[in-house]
Amino acid sequence: MFNKLSNKLNNVSLLKIKFKMARKKNTTKNDLLTWYMEFVLDNNQQPKSVFSFAKENNFEEANFYKFYTSFEAIEKAIFSITNENIDTTAAGRTDSGVHALGQIIHFDTDLIRPMNSWVKGINSFLPHSIRIKWAHEVSPDFHARFSAKERRYVFRLLSRRAPAIVDVGWVWQIQHDLDLELMQEGAKYLVGKHDFTTFRSSICQAQSPIKSLKEISIKEISLEHGKEFEFTIIARSFLHNQVRSFIGTLERVGSGSWDPERVHEALIAKDRSQCGPVCPPHGLYLAQVSYDTEIFP
Repeated sequence: MFNKLSNKLNNVSLLKIKFKMARKKNTTKNDLLTWYMEFVLDNNQQPKSVFSFAKENNFEEANFYKFYTSFEAIEKAIFSITNENIDTTAAGRTDSGVHALGQIIHFDTDLIRPMNSWVKGINSFLPHSIRIKWAHEVSPDFHARFSAKERRYVFRLLSRRAPAIVDVGWVWQIQHDLDLELMQEGAKYLVGKHDFTTFRSSICQAQSPIKSLKEISIKEISLEHGKEFEFTIIARSFLHNQVRSFIGTLERVGSGSWDPERVHEALIAKDRSQCGPVCPPHGLYLAQVSYDTEIFP
């Protein structure tokens, strides 16, 4: 799927939006100004854009780099319609260079508009790398981040000597061969509930390094003069740089530089210095965020 995706998204960048109108407590039918909406958006970012889905005041590199975040772009577009300073909340952060195919956002506003009007209006104020796909109603207690039950990331790793052309910015490319079975063997040690200190950024803000990894699977896709390896990683939540640390470590296993058992040794060491290299961000996609109920069409 992902080896054909970039051609489509180079032409059309999509963003999903969903929302709910709900009446606040102790209001009357005529008290329309007390209605509010919650929006859920799913964003797509072009590979060479300077967007990051992280609030700058919470983004650890903010003191070193100034760039325009997706949050800022969306909030600015919403302000153009509502004339309100809207605070958006996303299901997950994607650092600069990471793509989002299934990002979810919610926010509140007192302004009432038809769903298609919100979609068309916000899109008209967004840069080309972000687009609204659709809108849908959710309950007033819905929270994009805390209501999420599962997040699925996909990582694309291209193994080929010839440089990528269409997929530049959409994959991490290496020029040596990888052994699928060795990577799959090493990945088995990461599944389950563990202390992932080794695979956690030193500036991660999570209160605990303990996470439960539901799945990490690897698929090999044959290409002309090369191969693509598609990693799927599923968990309720992740530590900062956890997925990219996994991929960088497993690449070392696939190349033969590490034995698969070394992944387990690194895991139980609970020592960041025992991690493999952190891979580049541009092969990583936030593919899907799941919730208890079917809130999306």
